[in-house]
Amino acid sequence: ANTNAYLAAYVVILFVVFLIISLDGFSVGTNFSAVLCTFNNIGPGLEAVGPSCNFSQFSDLSNLANNTLISVNGESMTVTELLAYRDGVLSSLTTVGASGAVFGLLLAYGMLFSESTIYVFFVLPVKAKYFVVFYALVELFCGVRVATSEASDGIAHFAHLGGMLFGLLLMLYWRKKDRESGYGY
Repeated sequence: ANTNAYLAAYVVILFVVFLIISLDGFSVGTNFSAVLCTFNNIGPGLEAVGPSCNFSQFSDLSNLANNTLISVNGESMTVTELLAYRDGVLSSLTTVGASGAVFGLLLAYGMLFSESTIYVFFVLPVKAKYFVVFYALVELFCGVRVATSEASDGIAHFAHLGGMLFGLLLMLYWRKKDRESGYGY
């Protein structure tokens, strides 16, 4: 029963804010994605609120409605802060994610199972050790390219390399510890 009540409230709130934003005269795609991206905090919306756009073209009433959705989502902001938040999401230097850890695991896999075959795009067989080295070089190239240009691709390439470095250090530590205790490989 609580799940149904929550779902009903969710749909009603989305619909009411969608109607408020529709008063501004934008397309259905713009209005609906503006509501979804503020209520669900899923990043940029579509069309007029897409990655290269912002919420400044909406009326104060619409921005207040979107701000209310973000407040319901647990982040209370003023209308000005809302605009700054949405405009700065893609250009922010803060990164959140586990991609560095995933790259650390990729390196560990390459060290532990170096002779195993990975099929790139399901057809191109490559030894794991070569795949990991190639991927690290691609990340290094992309990281240097982004660091030396004005443009940003929104990917934390050096965080990936940092994850790989940490994975390497951890694997070397574990290998040394295992050899000292007689479980070397």
